[in-house]
Amino acid sequence: MMVFGRLGKPQFLSVAFSKIGSQFLQEACGLPCRSAFSSCTNNAVNTYTNRSHTCGELRSSDVGKEVTLYGWLEYQRLDKFGVLRDGYGSVQFLVPDESKKIGDILGKLNLESVIKLRGIVTARPEGQSNKDMGTGDIEIIVQDLDVLNVAKANLPFHIREHAKAKESLRMKYRYLDLRYPKLQHNLRLRSKVIMKMREFLINECAFIEVETPTLFKKTPGGAREFVVPTHNKNQYYALVQSPQQLKQLLMVGAVDRYFQVARCYRDEGSRKDRQPEFTQLDLEFSFLEQEHIFPLIENLLVSSWPADLMPISVPFPRMKYTEAMERYGTDKPDVSFGSEVHNVTSIFANSSGESEVLTKKFGAESKNLNFHSVLFPQKAGHYTKAIQKKLDILAKESFLDVLYLPLPFNDSNTWSEKLKKIWPTLSPEKIAEELGCASGDLLFLAIGKKKSNLLLGQIRLEFAEALKKKNVDFGRHKSQFHFLWITDFPLFTKDEATGRIEAHIILSLLRIPMTCHFCSQIH
Repeated sequence: MMVFGRLGKPQFLSVAFSKIGSQFLQEACGLPCRSAFSSCTNNAVNTYTNRSHTCGELRSSDVGKEVTLYGWLEYQRLDKFGVLRDGYGSVQFLVPDESKKIGDILGKLNLESVIKLRGIVTARPEGQSNKDMGTGDIEIIVQDLDVLNVAKANLPFHIREHAKAKESLRMKYRYLDLRYPKLQHNLRLRSKVIMKMREFLINECAFIEVETPTLFKKTPGGAREFVVPTHNKNQYYALVQSPQQLKQLLMVGAVDRYFQVARCYRDEGSRKDRQPEFTQLDLEFSFLEQEHIFPLIENLLVSSWPADLMPISVPFPRMKYTEAMERYGTDKPDVSFGSEVHNVTSIFANSSGESEVLTKKFGAESKNLNFHSVLFPQKAGHYTKAIQKKLDILAKESFLDVLYLPLPFNDSNTWSEKLKKIWPTLSPEKIAEELGCASGDLLFLAIGKKKSNLLLGQIRLEFAEALKKKNVDFGRHKSQFHFLWITDFPLFTKDEATGRIEAHIILSLLRIPMTCHFCSQIH
């Protein structure tokens, strides 16, 4: 979500919605056939359709009802038992012994075939309920079974949570992958969240939803754009990176409250937080100050927040850019757990020049270094060789001008030897005491002129992720979501290779110049 305030000061809150593509292929893999309209029921999802219920909605209160279900065959056993799945859940069905013809059809049917069931809802026998299924207390006694579409016998993979196919294979056969309950949930959740956002912005805030063109003129600067050729020689369109220029035209044209669920295109390599094609909720409005933006976005999120998630509270805390960089080593801090980055330069301020190791690495600058640390209490035992190798590669590849020291405080005393090697005149025990370390702790120490906090910001996140994968508690708060405003971004940062402000200095843009400046930045 990108917010721009005209005549006010900008703030950003990024919420990227992943694109889940679908392919409508009439292959023998269980694509449902078109059905005619039928009478409505009280459940909106079952209106204008032949089914009476979805596979996931039946409960003990429905026992005795005759139902008509459509879905994909998920399991079958002994030509008698089966599980039918649709986009809303799964339900078990049972073919009676006297229905031998139906049992024969079921026994020859390939998994993921599309079928229609008609039957009676009954309670499962005592002791046979399945608490892992929403429909686990009931089953369907089949009266009639119609095969609508037979799937291939050997599909690329089956829909199983316990033995998922590799992501590359699932992406190739996306129409199968979309049947996974998690993706079904994500698509429906996304639809509901966007609907609630629209309702809040239009009904409560009088915003106008305006679709802007996707084909536009090439924009100087920014990301690389996708080029679209035309029939006119040497004339091209570009797919928009974002509606930036177009929405500014709307502001000039007196459309003072605009929003759009916008498609954006950037011809860049994929990253964890960026795809070549993505969706963002895009806002722009006029005649406001920075303090108007904060409550708007906070109330927007509260109003559209899914009911099944832990509720969020407003206002969100705020943190200045400089504080975020100092405490977390990044402008996108994860504040859900501790182990912050600490500036410990004062502990070593008077001893840097006495270290031959630092003098050899940093030369004359060894007396003007920054020292930063991150402490994970009682996590030395989880610092495995695999994690060590991964973190060492990160430090060597991206932070050559930083001295990186991982120090597990265990019985081997390697931490003491490392500290003596760098500071032979200082007591390792005294250093450990001042850094707040105890036996069993894991300390990451980084030394450098500029980037030591940035390195530890990445080390902190990487090690926390490794602990998370091993289900190790590292103090993360119970709440799943920790929203935070980062404010007061600088407009530029200077090139660290020179550290000087000169006419030819290389400037790195941190905040797009089309947003409003702060009054303090006017000279």
